[in-house]
Amino acid sequence: MDELLKAIVSLYNAADGATLKAATPGGMWLDEAPQNASATFIVLTGVSAVEEFVMNSTVGTIEAVVQFSVNNIGSGTDSLVVTAGQAVRSLYHDTILTGMTGITCLMAKCNNVRLIRDPDSTGYSYVIETRYLLGR
Repeated sequence: MDELLKAIVSLYNAADGATLKAATPGGMWLDEAPQNASATFIVLTGVSAVEEFVMNSTVGTIEAVVQFSVNNIGSGTDSLVVTAGQAVRSLYHDTILTGMTGITCLMAKCNNVRLIRDPDSTGYSYVIETRYLLGR
């Protein structure tokens, strides 16, 4: 999972990620954002990574699920997180990630998109689940 998360962050920071980075000036955070997070930002969470091996071989596959939660806290509108969420989908859906040591990305799909209102912060959150099929 670490290699996959590094590849996701690497793409966010690359030139191809410029649109998403501009839409999320609060940055991308792993598992939780700092308490002073502001503007629109992303929290990236590794949900699962199930690895299957082939008998008598070092070859295997990993089916990984990563959640992108695009948020704004106490300010802004739902359109800000929707715009950023659409930029997440545009950047990561059907994109074969590279740069992972010992692992090859075979498939990437985004699904389960939903916009929710955060009752604690009075902000919005746009949640996108991505599925990756990786080969070893």
